Amino acid sequence: MKILIKCVISALLIGCVYKMPYGYYQLMRWLVCAGFIYFAYIEYEAKRIYITVICIGIAILFNPLKPIYFKKQDWHPIDIGIAIALIVWVVIDLVMLSKGKYER
Repeated sequence: MKILIKCVISALLIGCVYKMPYGYYQLMRWLVCAGFIYFAYIEYEAKRIYITVICIGIAILFNPLKPIYFKKQDWHPIDIGIAIALIVWVVIDLVMLSKGKYER
């Protein structure tokens, strides 16, 4: 389930590079924030505090209730960077799952 959520969030973030209606960005903020709150909880339970802090930071960055405003061209590298990081995280999860050292 975590892997699927990471892939969906990555796709949403990559979609931000294209011209989308404003509602897309609002929905994306809610989903990314909720996803990273979930990841923070999972990582906290697994005692991976550094990853927990990073997830909380990203959740705050995409917080839809008190948004942080940047220009659109400033958001693009942020969105792409986080999407790439999520894809790398998925690859790491898949490798760890295949070795049986990781839980779903």
